[in-house]
Amino acid sequence: MSNSSLVTYSRLAKWYSPRKGKISKIAIHHMAARWTAKNCVDFFARGSRYGSSQYCIGYDGSIGLSVPEDKRAWTTSSIWCDEQAVTIEVSNSIAEHPWPISDASYKALIYLIVDICRRNGIKDCTYTGTKEGVLQKHSWYAATPCPGPTLGALFPKISRDVNAMLKSGAPIPGISASMPVSSGGAKVEPYFAKVTVTDLNIRKTPNGEKTKEKLGLNDVVKITKESDGWGYTEGKGWISLKYTSKVQGVASTPTPALVTDALTAWIAKHHLKIGSEGELVGGLQAFLYARGYKISIDRKFGKETDDALKKYQISQSLDGDGIVGQKTWRAIFKEG
Repeated sequence: MSNSSLVTYSRLAKWYSPRKGKISKIAIHHMAARWTAKNCVDFFARGSRYGSSQYCIGYDGSIGLSVPEDKRAWTTSSIWCDEQAVTIEVSNSIAEHPWPISDASYKALIYLIVDICRRNGIKDCTYTGTKEGVLQKHSWYAATPCPGPTLGALFPKISRDVNAMLKSGAPIPGISASMPVSSGGAKVEPYFAKVTVTDLNIRKTPNGEKTKEKLGLNDVVKITKESDGWGYTEGKGWISLKYTSKVQGVASTPTPALVTDALTAWIAKHHLKIGSEGELVGGLQAFLYARGYKISIDRKFGKETDDALKKYQISQSLDGDGIVGQKTWRAIFKEG
């Protein structure tokens, strides 16, 4: 059982179990936060909440792997569903009702589901509005509004868009439909990958003999072929893509959902400080927690959140005033 090669970041979640069922369903959730794939994957790795998901899709279209497909993620509050499903968390573009998602997230979701279906022999990605279909909702198994009103309303369209690609055989950007090349692997549209570990071995073949050369942390290389989790960089050899993250080119970087005048207007209505409460505070707390600040995610802006926010502000060369206003929100949105 393989995992998607669309993944740009991976880190094993703390909570998961062996999978006993055959994959026949796909459960789509929303994060109730504006996160990148890395933010979400790192959150599950810390294990502060008894839950996990196979994949995380960021507001920028990034895709992360948290639980391999041959394991059962703890996602839907239903062992029956989780045993059969590949589960996906999708970021919101704005962390409040009606919990919208970005175009980049939607496109990544469609490509990921098509890839999951093709690799697991799912010929028809059905949405029936019941547990009998392929697409599943968290709200069918627990007292939760997940996947939220916006994403929830898109399920029929998701089914149509995925099936259109399945029936046409259309290629997925980043996954080649070409035959393997003689040196191993399949040609892909070239992209750049950044190394995320201190020492990364370069091998003569995928998972084969090591060369004398290694790559270092933050080295960037061009990948032209892939083979089951390995990438070929011209003139060097094969590296494990598990220890890299895909670098988005300028032309392909999605435009953030909140920009310029719209962002300014939104921020003006959403200042946060001690005493604030609600979903937006919870999103702020989750953002800070994902960056190593040990705070509770209780949706209440108290002294603990204030102290963590001030430390974050100072780290970003901002005034440590404990108020989330124009400069702080922009720093948060920029960092994702």
